[in-house]
Amino acid sequence: MRAFIILVTLCLGLSSTAQEVQLSWKKDFNEATELAKSVSKPILVYFSKSDCQVCLQFYTDFFKQDVFKTLANDFVLLMLDGSNNDIKNTDIKVIKQRRLVMHYNKSSTFPAILAINGEGQELGEIFTSTDANDMTSYVSFLETLK
Repeated sequence: MRAFIILVTLCLGLSSTAQEVQLSWKKDFNEATELAKSVSKPILVYFSKSDCQVCLQFYTDFFKQDVFKTLANDFVLLMLDGSNNDIKNTDIKVIKQRRLVMHYNKSSTFPAILAINGEGQELGEIFTSTDANDMTSYVSFLETLK
């Protein structure tokens, strides 16, 4: 009986671990585009700000949904942080990040999501809504890109 309980506990622990999908976000645009080209997948760019409460809530509401987790493997995930608006910052990584955010997120709306291909071409429109129905529609759009 004791062996049976241990076996059941082990199986339940493994199944709950297997169900938790870890999202692997790239932070470097060049790395993401090279990976997307090599694996023939589109890139899903998430525009966020580190001090944005709406961004944190959106992350939970959108990316932690089971329906998105099933799609995650069909995309290269790239997170671009729009927090640093200090135009006097001369760090090349900060400058590149800021330029990418300005190029793809022209309205500077956070949070936002945009699908692009490995060449950096936009696939559809930028998604900026936090409405649950709109999120469902956007997931449907993402499914067409698989």
